[in-house]
Amino acid sequence: MDKSSGAEFGSKLSYGTGFFNMRMKLPDKDSAGVVTAYYIKTIYIYI
Repeated sequence: MDKSSGAEFGSKLSYGTGFFNMRMKLPDKDSAGVVTAYYIKTIYIYI
């Protein structure tokens, strides 16, 4: 994946637990060979 084929979002607040929803668009009809994946990145900041 490169910068032209993905998306990213973030939050200014930190959360201990939670959930999120995601909607992904796939090609119509034949989507064989399309890989759908999501990655979660956690950044710990200690003050």
